[in-house]
Amino acid sequence: MGDAGLSPPVIARARDARILVAITVHFNAARLKYLAEVLRSLAEFPVALMNVVLVTNTVRDAELTVLQRLCDEILPGGRASIRSYEYLAHPFYLTWRHREFITKEFGDGSSGRYTHFIYLEDDIRLSFVNFSYFVEYREILRDAGLLPSFLRVEYSEALNGYVNSDNKAPVDISQQACIDQGDHILANIPFPYNACYILDTELAREFSRTRSFGRERSRAVTEMEVRERAAMGLTFENVPEPFQSRFVVPISKATGMAFNCAWVSHLPNNYADTPHEGLGTLRMDELFVNVAGAAPRAPVRRAPRSRWRNIDLYLVLPNKVIEGLRWRLGFKR
Repeated sequence: MGDAGLSPPVIARARDARILVAITVHFNAARLKYLAEVLRSLAEFPVALMNVVLVTNTVRDAELTVLQRLCDEILPGGRASIRSYEYLAHPFYLTWRHREFITKEFGDGSSGRYTHFIYLEDDIRLSFVNFSYFVEYREILRDAGLLPSFLRVEYSEALNGYVNSDNKAPVDISQQACIDQGDHILANIPFPYNACYILDTELAREFSRTRSFGRERSRAVTEMEVRERAAMGLTFENVPEPFQSRFVVPISKATGMAFNCAWVSHLPNNYADTPHEGLGTLRMDELFVNVAGAAPRAPVRRAPRSRWRNIDLYLVLPNKVIEGLRWRLGFKR
């Protein structure tokens, strides 16, 4: 693919995809404009099959009617549906309900109906170009045990350009693990958060066996909050040395910038419009430094983790009790 755009073979492979999409929607009328843009982008995918499920916390008829109207307008023909979850121990747990789609309706549970699963938060616009990039680099990175990552971007009027949502300081690529690809490198980034992830059937089988697949068990993998952990996918599972995560992004040696096929739009623009804690202040052409100083190394794959360890079996039930107490006391892990 590269900076030049999609190649015909990549387009052909991406067009053959049959995709199941899950989008978490905490109903808020003021935010529906973002959801509408997310759905419009998905509606433009020229793929063999796409079914979208909105995973929502509302059971109110008026609100469900609004959601259904958006689905019918943007993805007609029953390509989008709604599933409501009313009784949750905490509202943030809604972000985890899509896991049951992976086990029951995707991969081995779909009898081959789907080839890819996409999870999105309701304000992340994923384009067909983004998906095609994933399809291409998934194969490029397969033997290395790594996965193509995305970078969240917003447009800053103050800086007259796109900024990164998730890094406070420029990333020194000479200090990051990377792979050489000729005209570009594939590099780790310090904070590999995408607010979305993509699986093929092979990755889904791997994912379902990891600690990251479960809400309580995922706390042993990362210190991210509960909503962020729901969107991390295989980020920190079976990571090959010397990499710190499975996710890498393609960075041009000529420009020092990440390929824009790896940019996903964070639609609220809240970091760029009101920068706080140093986020939303780095233009994309300033995000990476010392690209020329990168020292590529061959990844060394680790043996995959088994699904359960004895200690996990003893911790799951106590963790459920502890989790409930933490929420009652106001903690949000």
